[in-house]
This record gives sequence, structure tokens and C-alpha cells, in this order.
Amino acid sequence: MKKNYLTFLFFQKKDGFRNVKSLRSYTPVFLVLPAFLTLLVINIFPFIFSLFSSFTALDLKTFKMEGFKFVGLENYVKYTFADATFRESVLVTLEFTALAVAVQLAAGLYIALLLNQDVRGIGVARSLIMIPMAISPLAVGYIFKIETQQEIGIIAYILREYLNILFLPLTDAFQALSMLVLVDAWMWTPFVALVLLAGLRTIPVDLVEVARVDGASSLQIFRHITLPSIRFQIIVVLLIRTMDTFKIFDIVYILTGGAPGTSTQVASYWIYKVGMKFLEIGKASAMTYIMLIMVIIISTVYIKYVLRRE
Repeated sequence: MKKNYLTFLFFQKKDGFRNVKSLRSYTPVFLVLPAFLTLLVINIFPFIFSLFSSFTALDLKTFKMEGFKFVGLENYVKYTFADATFRESVLVTLEFTALAVAVQLAAGLYIALLLNQDVRGIGVARSLIMIPMAISPLAVGYIFKIETQQEIGIIAYILREYLNILFLPLTDAFQALSMLVLVDAWMWTPFVALVLLAGLRTIPVDLVEVARVDGASSLQIFRHITLPSIRFQIIVVLLIRTMDTFKIFDIVYILTGGAPGTSTQVASYWIYKVGMKFLEIGKASAMTYIMLIMVIIISTVYIKYVLRRE
């Protein structure tokens, strides 16, 4: 067996490494170490620092060493749900999440049913619907911001000329929230459709054919065969999209900035303002972990439901 260069080099020295196998046993550690250190710096350290900060009075406007003064649960009690602005932002987040997930589930299921057909060119269509997911959310936000402007926007022109709707999302709370829901749906409905399509492809064709022979209508097949067969996929997309929409920030930052007033100021955007604009790091960290706890509770309910039904 040929020896590699390092082994050859080590064995030429009497006082060199005597146990090359021991050195080789640490090779996986050396390979994983750079990724682990990167993960430590980017994720683990900020997580620990923010958790620690949530129990302190850290304020970068008047930063001193006493800014790390331990205040216990004061940030959680006084500056979270006792804060009317934070409570309102949580309600806006819940409203946006419910609307966005409902729209995406309904549209995604409809698109999945359309794509679940063996017709010419359907493979191309399945590939093209993934395009919105490949675009950066910031780019999507800027595109829709331009297209909804009254002077140059195509969307605003169509609504004004053909539907007689004057689209002014920055002055109308309903229009602003609707725009956020539709933009998020445009981006992520393809994801829902693809997951549900994967479930639809597992339904035996013979089962559907037997139902048709027995006289079942398309609605009865959809209700008694299709929906029960993709129940698990529906729960999965509900879980993933709920968690994702709950922490939405980018399109709110670009499109509305929380306007008009605070009608579209979701919790993530308010936390950003508290931490990055007001520089109240302790309060922002506490709000962040309150949101994390809420997401964990919602996720647990989803998972418990899935396990119980399965």
C-alpha cells in the first residue's frame, strides 16, 4: 500500500510522530472545526448575548458598564405585554399571519391540483412557479413598491383604470395590510403548492378511478380521498408558513415601514425599532424571546395535533 506524503515524512524521522493513526483519528475534528467556529460566532454567541441582555438594563444611548446591571424579569414584565405598542404589534402579527397563511394554503392547494395533471408542458409549469421563491425578499419588496405607486406603477394603474380602486396603501390600513399579505403570498404560495403536489402524487390512481366508477363526483373525491390523503402535508406547510410569517420583517420594512400609523407594524419591526433605533438592547432582547416563546407554543400545538391525528 502506498503511503501518503505526510506518512512518509513522519516515518523518516526517528523522533517524529510514532502514531500516525492517532493523528488521522482527529482529521474529522479538524474538518468540522471551521464550520463549528463559524456557527459559534454567527449564531450561538449572539443567542447567548441576547439572552443575557434580556435580563439587563442595557441601553446603548447611555452605555456604561452599569448597563449590564441585572434587572431580572423587569424587561419581560414591564416592556413587553405591559407595553401597549408591543401588544398592538403582536395583534397585527397574528392578523397578518392568519390572513397570509390562509391565502397561501387556499391558493397553493388550487395550484397543486392544477399541476397534478399529466398534460403536455406541465413539467415546465412546475419549474416556472418556483421563480418567486428564488428572488430576494428585499428585491420583491422594491418591485412591488414601484409597481403600486400611483404615477408609474402597473398594479396601481390596473386597479385605478379597470377596477376603479385608488390604491393608496400608505394612507389606508386595509390596503396596506392586504398588500403585505398578497406580496408574501406571491412569494411563498409556490412552496405550499409544491409540498401539496408531492402529497397529491402519492395518491393511488386506482383509488380515484374506483371512486369514479362507483359514481363519486369530483367534489366527493376531493373531500373524502384527496384531503385526507394530504392531511399530513397540509399540517406541515401550515407549521412552516406560520413560523415564517410570524417573524416577517423585510417586506414590511421596504413597503410600509409600519404605516399608516402602526396598522402594519408587526412585532419584528417594532423590536427592530426598539433595538436599532432607540438602542434599548435589553428591552428588544426580551421582546425577541417573548416572540420565540409564542412561536414554540404555536409549533407545539401543531406538532401535538399531527401526532394525535396520525
